[in-house]
Amino acid sequence: MRILKNIDSHSDDEKDFEKDKYIIKELKYRSQEATIFMRRVDAEIRKVLGENGKRLQQRIREQPPHSIPSSCNRVPKGLPIDFYDPGWYNNCTLGQKVGLEDTRNVAFLLDVSNSIKGNQDINETLDSQTFSKKYLDLKIQKYKLPEVKLDDSENEINSSSADIDEESFLDDED
Repeated sequence: MRILKNIDSHSDDEKDFEKDKYIIKELKYRSQEATIFMRRVDAEIRKVLGENGKRLQQRIREQPPHSIPSSCNRVPKGLPIDFYDPGWYNNCTLGQKVGLEDTRNVAFLLDVSNSIKGNQDINETLDSQTFSKKYLDLKIQKYKLPEVKLDDSENEINSSSADIDEESFLDDED
């Protein structure tokens, strides 16, 4: 739910003033799983509104035939680790990683295309803690995590933390 509450985690369209529509662009920091999940949420919203005879009050969005990088540089912080693209995350410096991810939780099914469907995946009914306990070890292997010392309440990084320079997040290529 934290992912849906944070506008920077799912806002991936930018206004094209020449065409008077919004173009869907690639958020470099967002994992493929997160992108698929967001598309599933969009599809479900359209479906439910259509079934209820309501017109969707949504701006016109266009998916280009090839990926276009977004100019957005606001990286959402504190989201489950599998929200972040592993290649992007692994290229971040230690200072950029500090406070960025929630390394104790994951959010997406192993096959995220099964999310939010009529025939609900049994794993979607699990509470966040149980779901993360079941899948964290499988998913976290793709990420180069900073060395952490687990405290009772939070992760503490075994080095001094640096301020995150959000602008440099988009400068790195995968």
